[in-house]
Amino acid sequence: MLTETQSDLSYLFDVDDVAAYQGSHSCRSGMHHCEEVLREAGLRPTQQRQQLSRLLFGNGDCHVTAEALYAAAVACGMKISQATVYNTLNQFTQLGLLRQIGVDGSKSFFDTNTTVHPHFFMEDEGMLVDVP
Repeated sequence: MLTETQSDLSYLFDVDDVAAYQGSHSCRSGMHHCEEVLREAGLRPTQQRQQLSRLLFGNGDCHVTAEALYAAAVACGMKISQATVYNTLNQFTQLGLLRQIGVDGSKSFFDTNTTVHPHFFMEDEGMLVDVP
């Protein structure tokens, strides 16, 4: 059975992925790779950065808002503030690890696919998707 948090995140993260991240061991898997990527980008690989990296980059490309990433982090048991999520997303964007995409002047998505490509915003669902 899905929790409210899981169903709210299902459009940004595969439902099974959110469920997999819920245990502390799942959140920590693959951390060595995340640590390397952060060091190569010139960032100190704090535990929170590594865990956010795992959520963002652990399962292919995604489009995520800061609010949705925060909710996913809390759902997997991370002790983190919204400010840390915003700061980390901005740092990752400045380093070229993410691409920020503004939608209708009031909402920002962060794309893990940093190549230039078109998007379509599905207003009713609040989703940003790649145009094939």
